[in-house]
Amino acid sequence: MKPNCYLHALSSYVPAEVLTNDDLSKLVETNDEWITTRTGIKRRHRLPQEENASDLGTHAARKALEDAGLDAAKLTHILTATCTPDHLSPSLSCIIGGNIGAGPAMSFDFGSACSGFLYGLHLADALLCQDPASQILFVCTEALTRRVNWSDRSTCVLFGDGAGACILNSDPENALARVQDSICKSDGSLHDLIIVGGGTSCQYKPGDPVGDDFFISMQGREVYKHAVRQMSGVCQELLERNGLTAADVDLFVPHQANMRIIEAVGSRLKIGLDHVFTNVAEYGNTSSASVPLALVEAMAQGRIKAGDRVLVTAFGSGLTWGGNVDLAARDLKHSLRQIRGSAPASLPASLNNLRLKGTASGTPDSLRLKDLRCSLGWQQVDGEAAVNWSGTPQLDLRLHAADFDLDRLLAEMFPDQARSKGRSKAPGAPWDLRFMKAFDAQGSLSVDRVRFMRLRMQQMTTRFSLKDGHLSVPALEGNFYNSRLRASGDFRFDRGLSYTTKVRALNINLDAASNDRNDKRAVRGLASVESEMSAHLTGSGQMPAALSGTWGVAIINGSYQNRDKAGRPGGKPTRFQRLSASGNMQGGVARSSNIFYQDAEMRVRGGGRIDFNNEDLDCNLFVKTDRMQEFPVRVTGKLHDPKTSVSAGTAILYAVTSLTHGIFELLGGVMEGTWNLFR
Repeated sequence: MKPNCYLHALSSYVPAEVLTNDDLSKLVETNDEWITTRTGIKRRHRLPQEENASDLGTHAARKALEDAGLDAAKLTHILTATCTPDHLSPSLSCIIGGNIGAGPAMSFDFGSACSGFLYGLHLADALLCQDPASQILFVCTEALTRRVNWSDRSTCVLFGDGAGACILNSDPENALARVQDSICKSDGSLHDLIIVGGGTSCQYKPGDPVGDDFFISMQGREVYKHAVRQMSGVCQELLERNGLTAADVDLFVPHQANMRIIEAVGSRLKIGLDHVFTNVAEYGNTSSASVPLALVEAMAQGRIKAGDRVLVTAFGSGLTWGGNVDLAARDLKHSLRQIRGSAPASLPASLNNLRLKGTASGTPDSLRLKDLRCSLGWQQVDGEAAVNWSGTPQLDLRLHAADFDLDRLLAEMFPDQARSKGRSKAPGAPWDLRFMKAFDAQGSLSVDRVRFMRLRMQQMTTRFSLKDGHLSVPALEGNFYNSRLRASGDFRFDRGLSYTTKVRALNINLDAASNDRNDKRAVRGLASVESEMSAHLTGSGQMPAALSGTWGVAIINGSYQNRDKAGRPGGKPTRFQRLSASGNMQGGVARSSNIFYQDAEMRVRGGGRIDFNNEDLDCNLFVKTDRMQEFPVRVTGKLHDPKTSVSAGTAILYAVTSLTHGIFELLGGVMEGTWNLFR
């Protein structure tokens, strides 16, 4: 599936000098009323004599790079839409690239006049299909007042100067918008309706005065007729192709050429003026810069909000025309609040952008998406989905993801705990998870590769159902270091989270798992784990005190070895035949009465507790060796530094302390390492 084209910055620039209608009345026979009633234009901007279109574009480009936080040297492409270049050659793109200090980027201009912005988005989308790693600067810049005949009142009142620029790439994270779809067309048989002169057809010798063919000429009535028909037609085609209607459009941003054209197109599409953005009164017709100027102002005025669908269209000399539509939720929290009045207290920026694309069909009460591609921040999911919103929204999902990084998700959701490596027990802000009651859902999910707690799982599959804030996961299965992992869970969302989980995995390859973890201790062997745990959480920082349940663990044919600072195993490994224990967990305190350990030299049995809240242990054990009768040992202290005491004479203490300390350091180390996974 092709990558999407994402907009990461959008900027604009206009010269400071303003020409009002009254100013023009001093140059040509006209007046403010005549211009306003026929065009809706009140003012336009004109660049200084010492500047050119490249200067306008450079200003806009620098602002776009700054907003995107992108170094010009990292650009791979520079595209420029213009019909008023500084020269026929070199291109404006090359000039702008030199001005901003770009590297050896691919640079070219194209001339689609007023449709330039839409053509450029279409081109950028195609370039990103070829190379998804591309970083594209796209500039629309026009110095139309340099091609205006100031004695022709039919054209000189219409045009102004300005520029827009944007950064485009295939990365959805922190994007402003996505180009969902676009259509661009032309009809060369109508090329003479609008002409911007100055090319090779203007055959002048040095010293010749320029004629009328050097300036803009336009057949106004014919342009009006074709503009209205083609702009409304391409918009209707675009909406139908995406399974949309005009009612689905949150804001319509047409080319700002003439108020009469804008009103006529909106009327044909049945889009009310309250859903149409216009700024033609301030800038006049700025050709390719028109749409980006309008979009920048619409965002600044709050007319484009999170999750809005924006429909854009334009027409220009050629004749050329086109349109595009964008569907994005740039503020997922806001969107959830609008649905049900509840939302997460906060979401990381990378998870606040929801984007959907697929083939849609439906009814007024339902929608089905096939060939679905969903991105939530950096997470990509494919599949199909159906939704019915006749009451509480009902979702039916069949989803697949190639990769899912749960470590990254948790780190971004709880950054304070991530920075402290999970050791902070300070309570976080209260959770309000009622937004999970905003919809019901059912379906399945498969993931090729999962990363959790620096561990890897493959071919994970699960079924789930969510109803009124109650999520049931009856079966989750997958491969876990040569073991078949089976789990289930029950989750309830309200002003907190209550859950119960069951996990079972037999013969886990600890060698591979320990290498992935790369903790300070290397543990090898085959492990089997069973647990059933419950917790009620009202905010972060409440684990492990909230955790209760039952557990069991066994490791056979294992070994334990410290690692050096470089992560390499060092020293002689401690080998053992079996280490096992089972018991219960209450309030983050694990208790067991059947701790068992055996190696080539001794056996250990007994019981005790491990308090994961304070990360300490207190166990009463009995040790037996081939040369000694069974004797009691007490193990206390921190998980990472346990202390042993022997209830016997000094000689016995001397003989067994080194042996037992290593064993119980192993017990503590294994338990600490295991617990580190969950903190």
